[in-house]
Amino acid sequence: MITVKYLSKDNDWQDGSTTYWFELTGTEYGVSGFAGGVFGVVESGDYDAVFVDADNYPIADSGSDAIVAKKYCIVTDAMRLDF
Repeated sequence: MITVKYLSKDNDWQDGSTTYWFELTGTEYGVSGFAGGVFGVVESGDYDAVFVDADNYPIADSGSDAIVAKKYCIVTDAMRLDF
């Protein structure tokens, strides 16, 4: 079972993006190699959401981190509106 904790968001006013940070812990049935950690969802009007690791590097689309992050790191309208 994965536990999700929303941590915060960072606005980058220069490039017009916002990163929403989540901490994921636990295990996901059928996904091996997931160790948990902090992941971000980067949203911008210029491109689709990008999932990043704690160091702000994009995570591979096919890896266990991407599978779990894309399933559980859900940005809500309330998060977007919170200043």
